[in-house]
Amino acid sequence: ARQTMAQGGQQQEAVRPTIRDTGEWIDPELLPHIFDPFFSTKANGSGLGLSICHTILEEHGAQIEVESRPGAGTAFTILLPRNSALEVGPTTLVEEVPCWASS
Repeated sequence: ARQTMAQGGQQQEAVRPTIRDTGEWIDPELLPHIFDPFFSTKANGSGLGLSICHTILEEHGAQIEVESRPGAGTAFTILLPRNSALEVGPTTLVEEVPCWASS
């Protein structure tokens, strides 16, 4: 989906992909911390995955939002500004693969 996002007081066209799952939800008390480096609720988790994603997106002027509800799972929405630094050309969705699918 495309939308317009504010960029330095100006409106800029953006691409807005959303990644959803239907698994466990994230406790609302934990949501403010999920992008913090080394924060993890998993025994063997490094806590770096979401932190690195967040940093990379911010470095490119993008934003990431998360919504999580019991029974509905979690959705991450990325707002990517359309500009020459991120523009890679048109793409075609060949197959939609659930994130839990194994290869």
